[in-house]
Amino acid sequence: MRNYHQDFLISIKKVQEVGQWMDRKEPELFENLINAGHGDDICLLFYTSGTTALPKGALLSHWNMLTMGKNLMAVDPCHDTDDFVSYLPFAWIGEQMMSISCGLQVGYTINFPEEPTTAKEDIRQIGPHVMFAPPRLYEGMTRQVQVKYIDSSWIKRKIYEFSTKVGYKVADLKFKKKPVSFPWKILNGLAYLALQKKLKDHLGMSRLRHAYTGGAAMGPDHFRFFHALGVNLKQIYGQTEIAGISIVHRDGDVKFDTVGTPIPETEIRITEEGEILSKSPSVFQGYYKNEEATKKTLVDGWLYSGDRGFIDEDGHLVVFDRSKDVMTLRDGSPSLPNILKRGSSSAPLSRRPG
Repeated sequence: MRNYHQDFLISIKKVQEVGQWMDRKEPELFENLINAGHGDDICLLFYTSGTTALPKGALLSHWNMLTMGKNLMAVDPCHDTDDFVSYLPFAWIGEQMMSISCGLQVGYTINFPEEPTTAKEDIRQIGPHVMFAPPRLYEGMTRQVQVKYIDSSWIKRKIYEFSTKVGYKVADLKFKKKPVSFPWKILNGLAYLALQKKLKDHLGMSRLRHAYTGGAAMGPDHFRFFHALGVNLKQIYGQTEIAGISIVHRDGDVKFDTVGTPIPETEIRITEEGEILSKSPSVFQGYYKNEEATKKTLVDGWLYSGDRGFIDEDGHLVVFDRSKDVMTLRDGSPSLPNILKRGSSSAPLSRRPG
């Protein structure tokens, strides 16, 4: 906070002094305030992006946020010894999801870059175990590596070509859920020592265990690039109205054209029109002072996402597009892929504890 100079800011020492004074004045105040609260109380008034309509204030309770974090951590457990870098705007639900909901429950260290311009250098210095970023950041990293490859010497380019060829082969075998033979394991070990280890360190991914991306689609080339480096990059899907996330890829079950399967306590259904519906303890309480929009979005506990998609043969959710952007055929049906017409569109897709 050293670069902030607003008059209303006071030092942490002064805050502690005020707290000590209040504790002497009302010793039971803290416990009373805690006991007066409830999990169903509103935690956040969070505005949607307004990409397809005017922004709406989504009301999320403490229970909404905490259950989402608990269920995500059930899929990808984190530890209190882990590091997470918080450098995205807190006005984005994804950052609240990882820094607050998961951070409070797990207790991992939340690191903040010194300046926006030093974020990449800071990430490398910190070496996070958990990372969440929109596709553009991962795409920028890919371009950065490709530019350095072009500018490298002949011998470095050959090492890069060998290592990436091996990395892509091993990654593709894992994507197809095929065993990696012993010779390829040996070659992949050599590729790791020759390039992957140094490159991951350069990108700040040397200790990375869980890497997520969401908010937009990411091309398969970028997914393959990071998995070829041994980075466990996975897609997530969700929205502000469900506290950030409802779907995520599982380790060893990443498909380029899907967003994965539901986290625990989450159910997904696809309507006959192809709209994605969600139900979980993390579904929001409604829109602030907008009952009409709430009634359209929240029906019998089901959240109508406004997105079109389908469930593939492996139980993965495929997000097609926003409903408003999907063309309608002459007979009035949406122009979705044929898989929607193969009988899976109305089947529930759910994950429950146990």
